[in-house]
Amino acid sequence: MSGTMRSVCVLTSGGDSQGMNAALRGVARASLSAGVKVFAVWDGYKGLVEGVMSELSWLDCSNMVAAGGTKYGTARCAQFRTEEGRRAAVVNLVKANAGALVVIGGDGSLTGASILASEWDDHVQKAVANGELPQDFAAAAELHVVGLVGSIDNDMFGTHFTIGCVSALHRIVEAVDAIRATAASHSRTFVVEVMGRNCGWLALMAGLATQADFVFIPESPPSPCTSTSVPTVSTTTGELLESWAATLVAKLARVEGKRWSVVIVSEGAHDCKMEPITAARIKEVIEAELGHDTRITKLGHVQRGGKPAAFDRYMSTNLGIAAFDALAGYAAAGPPAPEPVYFGCSDASVYPVALHPAVAATRNVHDLVAAGKYDDAMVARGAEYPQLFRMLRTLLRSDPHDRSAHALPDYRVAIMHVGAPAPGMNAAVATLTRIFLDAGVSDVVGIHNGFEGLAKGKTCPLTWAHVREWVPEGGAKLGTTRTLPADLAPAGTPPDKALEWLIPHLSAFNALVIIGGFEAASILVDLADAAPRLWPHLSGMLIPATISNNVPCTQYSIGTDTALNAIVEACDRVKQSAYSSAHRVFVVEVMGARCGFLATMAGLAAGAEKVYTHERGISAAAILADVKDFCARFTASTESNTPRSALVITANAASETYTTPMMCALYEAESDGIFSVRASVLGYLQQGGSPTPLDRIRGIELAAASAARILELRDSTDTAFLVCGTSESAVIFSDMSSLDGSMDRANRRPRCQWWDDLATRNISITSAETEPHPDFAPGFAPVTSAGPSAP
Repeated sequence: MSGTMRSVCVLTSGGDSQGMNAALRGVARASLSAGVKVFAVWDGYKGLVEGVMSELSWLDCSNMVAAGGTKYGTARCAQFRTEEGRRAAVVNLVKANAGALVVIGGDGSLTGASILASEWDDHVQKAVANGELPQDFAAAAELHVVGLVGSIDNDMFGTHFTIGCVSALHRIVEAVDAIRATAASHSRTFVVEVMGRNCGWLALMAGLATQADFVFIPESPPSPCTSTSVPTVSTTTGELLESWAATLVAKLARVEGKRWSVVIVSEGAHDCKMEPITAARIKEVIEAELGHDTRITKLGHVQRGGKPAAFDRYMSTNLGIAAFDALAGYAAAGPPAPEPVYFGCSDASVYPVALHPAVAATRNVHDLVAAGKYDDAMVARGAEYPQLFRMLRTLLRSDPHDRSAHALPDYRVAIMHVGAPAPGMNAAVATLTRIFLDAGVSDVVGIHNGFEGLAKGKTCPLTWAHVREWVPEGGAKLGTTRTLPADLAPAGTPPDKALEWLIPHLSAFNALVIIGGFEAASILVDLADAAPRLWPHLSGMLIPATISNNVPCTQYSIGTDTALNAIVEACDRVKQSAYSSAHRVFVVEVMGARCGFLATMAGLAAGAEKVYTHERGISAAAILADVKDFCARFTASTESNTPRSALVITANAASETYTTPMMCALYEAESDGIFSVRASVLGYLQQGGSPTPLDRIRGIELAAASAARILELRDSTDTAFLVCGTSESAVIFSDMSSLDGSMDRANRRPRCQWWDDLATRNISITSAETEPHPDFAPGFAPVTSAGPSAP
């Protein structure tokens, strides 16, 4: 046998997390698409030590993207910690002809893979000397290792998100939203314990997304209270209360007018003396000092369970593909093997991170917490972490700070929506209101129903208490319309005078914040052009909010994540129905019009076989080729291996000619009776529902940053018109010239769409073709060895 490695092994290790299957599928299909054999290792390192692997085919990866947990299992393996155990793992990798290993797990699992790679040569030589491997394997090629971080805690340094953390956050937020109803019904306080032994990310984000009344995280124990209004002596025992207990009691006592309260505690929370702060102890304090009827809910492993959220599906797929691409590059470059890396991700991209420094930095946070250096620990989590924590403390206050000495009595801010409703709009309005009021702004005014409401004087003051429970609410409580100022101008008004009717309405304000979609972007460009002449003291800000994600100068708009999850949930149900009826194709129509973001990303997350968008175009020839492809799939191989269903996603304005009914008719007519066709138009359910955690947090982050920038402009006496967007999980500001130059007005979308190139390869990877395309990767070639088998 040759000692050259030609296949890839992939395993999942450590605690399971939603999205692991999608990542494994991405690795497998990228490998198979390149003509490289791929083996899934059963039960993590245990299977590697015991040589229990399964060679994967293209169809073995079907229907994996929606599955929770890890299909090929995970288990603890004490043997792998020994030299003999690692040598057995090396022997099994060599027998599988594998020169590449992808490990999906936590920092310990990734470190184990790095150790295995560093010991590779020694283990091979000893295995040959012991007769465990033939002599011709003595010069076996190096082992290339790439890691993907699977952890719901999101505790790995160097990545904004770990595989599974967003889905776990979904579980927590769904639970707390449900608890709100029963808590309000009985006037109860609920203490909700979430996972996070060393990292409080889940508790922090859940606190923001649900507007909990108090949050305990390991990195920042409640500090001792110094305010004289804080009770430091127990009302029941007369003894001195612990500092955190005094802080908690004071906070909950000041929440007036609420029938319920929620406290979120991370399982690793502790006080300044490193004594655990448990849910049971919190309950005792609340009942004893405040007399609240209090209940405990420990969410436990339900946070790991269930189907992955849309983000964990498509981003984990991207991570898996990136891992294989890196391995292909290593193989093409030849020795020496590079330093081990794992792939991290932001909102929109994946990137390599040096493994060893990242592991060291991750463990350093634990050391800082243990040493009581909490400020340093917060900073070590990343710049965003302490910023979000400060935001949480402001937004969860019972009332704003006393800014009487630094008030802004003559500063007025108006907030309105323009365009279609998008989940998360209310979170943005609530955050803007509280940030402005906390800074001392005298008047924050909500305008109902956009410019129509402005014309009719439908405004209302927004107060601290007014927006208390807005963050979890779907829709737009201020109301929104697509009506533009030009539509409301008196009949016969020349185009260059169409904005002049707004002069008295906007002159009353110093800043205007518009939360909306493409219409909002268009009008803000026009307002910015007219402002020096009509409103010289007015600043303007656009916060993109539209499920279509068609506003330039941002990678994501508020509302897109909620819409994607609604589409993916519907597609999961459609696929289940289709699978129950052999040989059926479902064509699902989604929103987005001529911007194909929703269709493309939903196709990735739902595992669609075909996706049609306006950007890529639709023709009769292309549809007929796809029909021919489906006919071949449904009749190929044996009945047990033949796909029973297929999913096609199309945008609602992908083509004026080939509409959804037309496409279905063409599919049906050309299918020769091999498969049936059904259509499902999802419609406005994509705009409705409670916003997902990502949309709530994006709304909060963009609104907080926008408020801060407007206040900076006020302090500097400058004016500006800006759009506040996201780029690689960071908040960015762009001026109106950038916005105007980036708009494709004819097609109502950005001229440059970041996701288009990303999706090109991934759609081919997710398709359910019976056989992959033979496009071999550099450094790899097809192999014929059978390799180890499954149990």
